[in-house]
Amino acid sequence: MKKNLLALALSLLFSAANAQTSFEKGYFIKNTGERVDCLIRDMAWMNNPDTFEYKRSESGQTQFESLAGVREFQVMGAPKYVRAKVKMDLSTDNTGRLDSYKDIRLVEKEVFLRILVEGDAVLYHYAERELQRFFIRVDGSTPEQLIYKRYKKSSHEIAALTTYRQQLWNRLKCPDITRNSINKIAYKMNALVRLFERYNLCKNPMYVKGASDGGNYAINLFLRPGIRSTSLSASSNRTPFRDVDFGDKLGFGFGLELEVVLPFNRNKWSVILEPTYQAFKEEGMTETAGFTLTTNEVTVDYKSLEIPLGVRYHMFLSDKGKIFINAALVSDFPVSSHLTYANSAPLELGFNVSGAFGLGYKHNDRVSLEVRYLTDREVLAMDNFVSNVSRFGGFSLNFGYNIL
Repeated sequence: MKKNLLALALSLLFSAANAQTSFEKGYFIKNTGERVDCLIRDMAWMNNPDTFEYKRSESGQTQFESLAGVREFQVMGAPKYVRAKVKMDLSTDNTGRLDSYKDIRLVEKEVFLRILVEGDAVLYHYAERELQRFFIRVDGSTPEQLIYKRYKKSSHEIAALTTYRQQLWNRLKCPDITRNSINKIAYKMNALVRLFERYNLCKNPMYVKGASDGGNYAINLFLRPGIRSTSLSASSNRTPFRDVDFGDKLGFGFGLELEVVLPFNRNKWSVILEPTYQAFKEEGMTETAGFTLTTNEVTVDYKSLEIPLGVRYHMFLSDKGKIFINAALVSDFPVSSHLTYANSAPLELGFNVSGAFGLGYKHNDRVSLEVRYLTDREVLAMDNFVSNVSRFGGFSLNFGYNIL
């Protein structure tokens, strides 16, 4: 059973690696000014792209466009990208590779800038490997980089050039924005978005905030019955005659998964919390050497509440189907659980922590199927595993049904 679950997990992993992100409704504007309504492959770009794929229709041929031929493009419900020729500082923000000087060196580049905020003041974002830059445009001017640079002031001290605050003070004049508030603004996306939206609302009371990432919070609550293939073994540091392997056991578990879908990156990330009840009850034998070889019975009665807390990432296959991967930290709370050797006092099983990794498929956010790998964990209580050690782990196949 464990091998079959592993094969299914690998199959899902292969499918995820080869899954193509869906084409979504969008448009692009050519250099000539012609607008082309089409379907664009939504890559949920972490770094600013310089090319994209599109189709004229669902059955159409996949084509490519690039920075050279497009002025603007957008996947509906996602950020808009516009071509711009800007002067940009290319120094890294990687702490281990910071410059030892604070001066900036601007290089002219033509790039697609992502629009975070539109209005009287426009905020742009550019990301590439180890750098991210924000740009400002007010009253139709050319986008200008907001200058921020961390650098090594000495071998043990890091300083920052924060010219962007003076730039913001010079360009965003509004009674609602004070010098003190500008001085507290961090060079972070959320802080800058809030500032630009405040300025635009100050300039135009009818201004409507726009979602920079096209996402909203959502909550799912899944009933999660599952089939589990787990194994448990125990041994003693003092004598080999207490070694026991209960082997693989097929069992069942039941959980309730709370999933909070995060409002960015096209709702591809979520946080999961999944209290799950599991039980493992089995008998085994140990061998004792003497004048004759004797066997002794060993029993384990292991019941616990597992509470995985983790993150999940979705990869869209279509409007209704998506593959997901997740990783979680599992806190395990045994309930009246013991490992008992014949003619010996029971060894109590206690709290432990382990990991879990899953691959799965969701349909219409209503039903799901997941293969999950449970990393090995020590199950004996702390006062017992000084002289005894144990190992529990395996795989599970979990079904999910969203009741919200």
